Amino acid sequence: MNPLAMTLLLLAAWFGGDLFVVRRIRALVDATRRLRVGDVKVRSGISHEAGELGELARSFDEMAETLEQREADRRRAQEALWESRELFRTFMDNSPAVAFMKDEEGRMVYVTRPYEVFFRTTLDQVRGKSNFELWPEEVARALQENDRSVLAAGKPVQVSETVPAPDGSPHHWMVLKFPVTDPQGRRLLGGVAIDISERLQAEDALRRSEEQLRQAQKME
Repeated sequence: MNPLAMTLLLLAAWFGGDLFVVRRIRALVDATRRLRVGDVKVRSGISHEAGELGELARSFDEMAETLEQREADRRRAQEALWESRELFRTFMDNSPAVAFMKDEEGRMVYVTRPYEVFFRTTLDQVRGKSNFELWPEEVARALQENDRSVLAAGKPVQVSETVPAPDGSPHHWMVLKFPVTDPQGRRLLGGVAIDISERLQAEDALRRSEEQLRQAQKME
């Protein structure tokens, strides 16, 4: 082979090899861009046996695989959390008890479906409202005092409270109040209440009947 032909062959091999390297670098840069915008399934597509560039591609692919696994784990954890929240919400919405949550200032954050049904309201209507915006002043003061006592104690407390129905009739409630810290670190007050008005009325009627019976026996 003459010297000119040999020179042309070497130049062609050099340029061809250079273009091959450039294409692989461009492929790696493109994969990096896709990974940056959240495509965790992207891979370099470069052989891991291609010298230093191959090692770089191997590191990239392993990093992308790790990120994909973490994203899958995060998605599964979110799905499990969503499922548990839905199950809890379903349970509470079919419970005979009413439940609510307030912030440290006594403003409503959340109420369950039974709460909405009994008080003829919605979460949107009560969210952000304080005790004094929802109840008569005397009732609001009693609720506020109990709320603050529970938050100060930092533990669950059972109390008896009288809160009127929408028609103004007094209802007596056995309430378990407890402090809660949400994922953002905010201190909240949770509460679960059972209407014991009928039970108290029955007990009062029984006491009156017993008293009437004793009075009748004395007159015999």
